[in-house]
Amino acid sequence: MKIYNKENEFAKVKSLSSDFSWFSPILADRLRDSIADSVCVPEGLSELLDVVSSCAKSRTPITIRGGGTGNYGQAVPLNGGVVIDMKNFNKIKSSDSSADHVIAESGARLIDIERHANYRGLEMRWLPSTFRSATLGGLVAGGFGGIGSINYGAVGSFSSIRNAYIISVEESPRKILVERSDEIEGMLHAYGTSCIIVSVEILLATKYSWGEYVAEFDDFDTAYIFGKQIATDSTIIKREVAVFGEGFHGFFPRIRDASEGEEKSVVVLSFCPEDFPRVEKYCEMFNGSFIYRNDKVEISAGSVSMLEYCWNHSTLHAKKYDKGNTYLQTVYSNELDTEQLSYIKSSLGDEIMQHCEFIKSRDGDIMSVGLPVIKYSSEKRLQEIIDLHKDAGIVINNPHVYTLNDGKHNGHIPRAISKLRSSMDPYGLLNPGKIRCDLAV
Repeated sequence: MKIYNKENEFAKVKSLSSDFSWFSPILADRLRDSIADSVCVPEGLSELLDVVSSCAKSRTPITIRGGGTGNYGQAVPLNGGVVIDMKNFNKIKSSDSSADHVIAESGARLIDIERHANYRGLEMRWLPSTFRSATLGGLVAGGFGGIGSINYGAVGSFSSIRNAYIISVEESPRKILVERSDEIEGMLHAYGTSCIIVSVEILLATKYSWGEYVAEFDDFDTAYIFGKQIATDSTIIKREVAVFGEGFHGFFPRIRDASEGEEKSVVVLSFCPEDFPRVEKYCEMFNGSFIYRNDKVEISAGSVSMLEYCWNHSTLHAKKYDKGNTYLQTVYSNELDTEQLSYIKSSLGDEIMQHCEFIKSRDGDIMSVGLPVIKYSSEKRLQEIIDLHKDAGIVINNPHVYTLNDGKHNGHIPRAISKLRSSMDPYGLLNPGKIRCDLAV
């Protein structure tokens, strides 16, 4: 087992104590000096259990790390202690080649699971834009959804997770199988505070031959209505619909190069090529035009996908262009979404660049969520922008806080997380400080 100590390998430990929380200028500042005392990279279950047992005996805090692509400081230790890097837990262990599921260890990269599924004529139900480096455990513990969520919702929706093996943080750690829905709910978006995930069994989807397309429109409102039309048309087989307002051309070189240089709104889509004539008719109805078409796309280790402009990769590209850019996470009303979007744009002008994604809700409806890029000026102004959204009835999942209560869970901890946490982490050693009531901070 590799072990790195802060005293003699500071740069390595600092790197493995970080994630993508620098997307937020507020978190970048507040988490700047947070670093583990050491990083352990266990080779297998036996070594992992030894580390956990030792930490439990000495009451040493533990932070579990996957690919480090999270944006809220999930992988940043607030109280020193040990970071456990799960990268060696990367086996993909499907037991039945004909089954519509896969069993993968928590450190398995999503691109490897996707390719494994593709060999069997299947694909992942949701594929975040960070699929090249993100891990399955990180997606479950800190992710939301991604490409494919237009069909299968957020992670954990529609019984997409069948079961998982988890271990407790005790002197004699327990490895248990969780199968009940409440136990699975206790793992989801818990920032690794409720248990240590060893492996997960997830349902897969039938693989389609996907194309990727970009349509261009004169304004955001029209682009959004077109995108929503495609998203809600159940007869069109699709995997992704993302709408970007004016301002994104400069961030997306491949789209900028394909357009005529004018600053317009674009819709990035992935659907079956057989549906192109119908989608093209919709596009023409809204006076749009396709500026990019690729009828055969395979997501692989080497190829670059237009889908890597979608979801929170849009923020990554925006920050490459200007480090002062940041983002919000929004949820719009199904009935008032167009009015809400227009109100925000008219109120904020150039301070905001709209980006919307469509996902399936737990009720089966198609809903709109946003990852708008914000031109950051101060924490006070960012809060004013958040309040403006809330006043318009837009739900904010605040990505500028590191506490679990105050982000996606909007002020409280779901009972399922609290229950699993009390059972699996009796000493409160898992990622302490990420729940506001923790006394260790």
